Amino acid sequence: MQLVARVRVMQLVALVIQLITMVMQLMVMVMQLITRVMQLMVMVMQLITRVMQLITMVMVMQLITRVMQLMVMVMQLITRVMQLMVMVMQLITRVMQLMVMVMQLITRVMQLITMVMVMQLITRVMQL
Repeated sequence: MQLVARVRVMQLVALVIQLITMVMQLMVMVMQLITRVMQLMVMVMQLITRVMQLITMVMVMQLITRVMQLMVMVMQLITRVMQLMVMVMQLITRVMQLMVMVMQLITRVMQLITMVMVMQLITRVMQL
């Protein structure tokens, strides 16, 4: 009777030991699962950082395009100013041409006056 009881106790101890080993195996599997989840979280964090880097790159590109647009506007303004300067130069040349024409007119009038004076002198001489 004692022998049967001891065998039963030993069997019970063996079963408890098997149960403990199974619980340990289960805990190991849970730990592996937790490590996998942590790895996945790390990968998600890396993906998020990549997306953030990409967003900052897009913002930098937008800033560069804005600066380029501003530079184009400045260049257009410079070309407008140059066109205005060309128009002013043309106006100045026209005024100079007009002044030359006025000077020519004055010289013609002077020539005419001298011719009239010469004619008067000739008539005076003829009268004498």
